[in-house]
Amino acid sequence: MCLSKATDLDLITDLRAGRPEALAEIFRRHWKSLYLTAFHKLRSHEVAEEIVQELFAELWDKRDHVLSQSISIHLPSYLSRAVKNKVLNHLRKKIYDQKYWEYCKHYLPLSENSAHQLAEYNELEDKLQAAMGQLSEKTREIFVLHKLKGIPVVQISRKLNLSEKAVGYHLTKSVRELKVHLRDFI
Repeated sequence: MCLSKATDLDLITDLRAGRPEALAEIFRRHWKSLYLTAFHKLRSHEVAEEIVQELFAELWDKRDHVLSQSISIHLPSYLSRAVKNKVLNHLRKKIYDQKYWEYCKHYLPLSENSAHQLAEYNELEDKLQAAMGQLSEKTREIFVLHKLKGIPVVQISRKLNLSEKAVGYHLTKSVRELKVHLRDFI
């Protein structure tokens, strides 16, 4: 069957069956309106693209669990609501982060030990960089993506074309090795 002529119900059925072509067709049909919805609220091309990509990645990952008959009947409404929820979550996180930063700037007391604390922090930072330099390139890259940039394991596995177990292995390995190198600070 030609997917460009398939109904949403047919596409959902094919998606449940694990056909990536069905996801590609759903993406082709709906990405622009979802992107425009996200961009209209956020005014950021990068964040809007990221939200839409994340939505479709989750649609694929959760195709067995999330997709019900009601979604099949109202796929555009489901996708629109999902992207709006992701935008709201992004804005909530941004507001929370901003409020937390403001709180830290205004209410955390400056101590006389701040120079000492800064020196300790710099020493820890230097040790961490040195320890990370001793990790293999792949292990270091995965550690940075997950632990420092906060990227989920699923996205890392897709980006680096590795299984989630392989990503987990590298994360476990990096944490274990860094603990050894940073034991004086832990």
